[in-house]
Amino acid sequence: MDSHRYGTDQQLVGTLMFTAFCFLLPTVLVYYVYFSVIRLLLLIVYTLCNIFLVTVNHFPIYSFFYPITGTGSFPPHPPPQQI
Repeated sequence: MDSHRYGTDQQLVGTLMFTAFCFLLPTVLVYYVYFSVIRLLLLIVYTLCNIFLVTVNHFPIYSFFYPITGTGSFPPHPPPQQI
C-alpha cells in the first residue's frame, strides 16, 4: 500500500483521469478492432475482385466459345456501312 497522503484536489484529478482512462480505453480499442476488421475485409474483397479480373482478362474466352457457337455466330468483319 502507498502511504503517501494526497490532497483532495490531487485525489479528485487522479480519480477522474483513472475513470476516463478505464472507460475510454475499451471503447477506443473496440472501435480500432472493428474498423481494422472492416478494412481487412474490404482489402480481401478488392484483392479477390482484382484476381478475378486478371484471370478473366487472360483467359482465352473466344477460343473456347467459337467451336461451341459455330462459325456463323461471329462475323469475320463488320458489315459495310451505307453512305
